[in-house]
Amino acid sequence: MLRIIIAVMLLCASLQVKAQPEDKPNILFNLVCPNDTNEIRLETVRCYISNLSLYSKGRLVYHDSVYHLLNLRRGVGIGFSYEEISSVLVDSAQFNIGVDSLMSVSGAMGDDLDPEKGMYWAWQSGYINFKIEGRCNKVPARNHEFQYHIGGYAGKDNALQTVGLHMLKGASVLSIDIRLDEFFSGIDISKQYSVMIPGPEAVQLAKRFAGCFKMAR
Repeated sequence: MLRIIIAVMLLCASLQVKAQPEDKPNILFNLVCPNDTNEIRLETVRCYISNLSLYSKGRLVYHDSVYHLLNLRRGVGIGFSYEEISSVLVDSAQFNIGVDSLMSVSGAMGDDLDPEKGMYWAWQSGYINFKIEGRCNKVPARNHEFQYHIGGYAGKDNALQTVGLHMLKGASVLSIDIRLDEFFSGIDISKQYSVMIPGPEAVQLAKRFAGCFKMAR
């Protein structure tokens, strides 16, 4: 049985889930923000995690086919607890970032795929795989706002990304950093500050975002 753990923290420098002992998660997603918070001010970080598989010594110990919307806005972290493998040492994970083409062409769904979550464009474009919004003084747009709404499922515009991560030793908790500092370090935000439709630019940013998922240091 999947249990979702949500905890509120006070600082943004490195958001990390804190779980109660009885709700110890098997996997944690930690948001690492850019160091210069005066320059880049994050307001929204949301992404879909799907087809999550957990492994121990190369053996699949759990697979979760549910679509989970991670809402990592300032001060919020999310972890997942799977009671079925609470005693297993997990050493690797594989998952998708986004919503696959089959689900996208099925139209609007419920739960975390409900359009009211603000992550659905339309049948033609499907779901937004991840969304990053905020402000930066370098951005020449109104109110210095930047917006990355990244999605697309058709052909060369398919922005779905698969991430595989491994540890040398197994652990009861698999801790994963989402290093947005690396995402922004490779972008000239004064020029590339608004990507809102599927296309080559969205695919490029999707690959960069997937590269930000790393085992916690």
